[in-house]
Amino acid sequence: MLVKFADNTYVIVPAANSSTCERALTHVQTWAEDNNLKLNCTESKEIIFTVRCAHTKPAILPPPCLGISQVHNITALGVVLNDKLTAANHVSSLLGRCSSSLCALRVLRHHGLAETSLQDVFRATIITKIMYCAPAWSGLCSANDRHRLDAFLRRSKRNGYCASDVPTITDLCLVKLLTDSSNVYLTTNNTAPRSTT
Repeated sequence: MLVKFADNTYVIVPAANSSTCERALTHVQTWAEDNNLKLNCTESKEIIFTVRCAHTKPAILPPPCLGISQVHNITALGVVLNDKLTAANHVSSLLGRCSSSLCALRVLRHHGLAETSLQDVFRATIITKIMYCAPAWSGLCSANDRHRLDAFLRRSKRNGYCASDVPTITDLCLVKLLTDSSNVYLTTNNTAPRSTT
């Protein structure tokens, strides 16, 4: 399966069809050449997803061109996916970015920004950062991942950056999932109004 987003192309090959991987990548390379583009093999990455509890060594497939390296995690549209399909790497990355944003909030507080305004900035920047693509990654979270994110929110509430009425990560993700699902449902079931004649 080919998935294309702007200048990124993802080739997804199930394990049962791993023998077709080289052919699929060769097809992408040919398509790129036909469209005056070049597949940059040194920027390309291969990741093999395995079952979390499996202790088998992943198969190493021969790359279709030199320079394609096998990695244990990859960032796709801002979400860090690892080869075990857990959210641990994404949560670590997310917490690092959010902690950096707290430094900016400290500067704003130091310059006299009111607490309610700080909380508005927190909601607009950090909560938005956490909720970006949440329906895609939140189902891969372990209890420890959710605990780490909730601990960050509790610490932010204690320091006055986050409003006390902001729910837990699990509740935020559930609301986001339900909201996005209802929007998709409304969009796909949108019918034209009936004629009155």
